[in-house]
Amino acid sequence: MSYKKLIFVSGKGGVGKSTISLILARMLHQQGKRVLLVEMGERSSAEHLAELKGVSGYLPQATPLGFQWVRLTGLDCLTDYVGSYVKVEKIAKSFFDNPLIKTLINLAPGLEDLAILGKLTSGIRHHGPAYNFDHIIIDAHSTGSFTSMLRAPRALANMVSMGPLHSQSENIDKVLFDGEHAQYFFVSLLEDLPLEELLESVDEFRRDFKVKPTVVLNKVLPELTRVQEGTPWAAFILNLKHKQQARVGPLTSQFPEAKAQGFIAEPLAQYLQNKKGDDLRTLFKNS
Repeated sequence: MSYKKLIFVSGKGGVGKSTISLILARMLHQQGKRVLLVEMGERSSAEHLAELKGVSGYLPQATPLGFQWVRLTGLDCLTDYVGSYVKVEKIAKSFFDNPLIKTLINLAPGLEDLAILGKLTSGIRHHGPAYNFDHIIIDAHSTGSFTSMLRAPRALANMVSMGPLHSQSENIDKVLFDGEHAQYFFVSLLEDLPLEELLESVDEFRRDFKVKPTVVLNKVLPELTRVQEGTPWAAFILNLKHKQQARVGPLTSQFPEAKAQGFIAEPLAQYLQNKKGDDLRTLFKNS
């Protein structure tokens, strides 16, 4: 599978989108690519799942897994953008420390979302301080919040009819959906409720953005022949596997290019350390 510059990973809460983001980052690094993993917001899943340590900010940090990592907030990106013009970081930070400015930012619909998307697309658009990586993997918000975020550039471009904010919003929207620079992964589990939510999310995404995301099914159990009868939990595992197989059938025609990540039975940090760069496997053998 070929990977684009921007790789957004989303999904409903609890399906493992952060795990898939980390696996993709490690995989592409092992394939010799310069990779940046981006988390959004104040809380980090990578710190817990992969035992990474760091703080939020717009400067990437090295990790023991080879790829670099950054945790972005809208305020971080706005500060970075203003700082690129005034050339003094303290002045930029003091500007956004002003209570009135903070209030205006909070009231401005989509401004922080636009700032993050602007930062992520800056290198492609040749506007503002850019990240110099082959791939930027974004551990995005859950699908509902994520689709709202992606609507921000288009909404602001329609709200502001002219000027830099209008043109830059249009350019960000173009990069996100021109099919050349960005791709989208929607993660789910082979369980009834997550699959129902996946179908709804994919339909909404295709309708709103005219883009078909790649589906990744997480925690797919191994083939039945690899589960030894008589071992602890064998009956439980076999029952789950039968249920997964029953749910896979209807997905064949809808998502023929779906990818699968097997169940990880060891700490994720250890799994990532041992990963050798192999790609996510295709779920359907005839694809």
